[in-house]
Amino acid sequence: MAWWPAVRVTGYDGDRMTVRATSAFGYGLTFSLTDLTTSRPDRLTFAAEGDLRGEGIVTFRESAPGTCEMEIDWRVATDRRWMRATGWFLRPVFVAGHALIMRQGERHLNAWLRLDEPMR
Repeated sequence: MAWWPAVRVTGYDGDRMTVRATSAFGYGLTFSLTDLTTSRPDRLTFAAEGDLRGEGIVTFRESAPGTCEMEIDWRVATDRRWMRATGWFLRPVFVAGHALIMRQGERHLNAWLRLDEPMR
């Protein structure tokens, strides 16, 4: 995604989108999004498989005239063996890495949507 440097779409065949997300801590995850269903005007649902496995719902709500909020409820587990084996110890690193990627995505998406501020 041009507006989200840590996340790249590496493949799309019309039914499955393959994504590579790279953490600020040096590890990456590759997963596919499938079963994308839109419920217009305000909801997307999808399934994930690969390094992450689970389901997600994205809901959009108008928060003020001309603006909206996006809520992501994505319930996944990792299928990476080393992450499962070290999760009890490295969970704070995984949580921090996720928070950093999501903050970066929010910041860059907001700038991209405004088109008037440079993305950093």
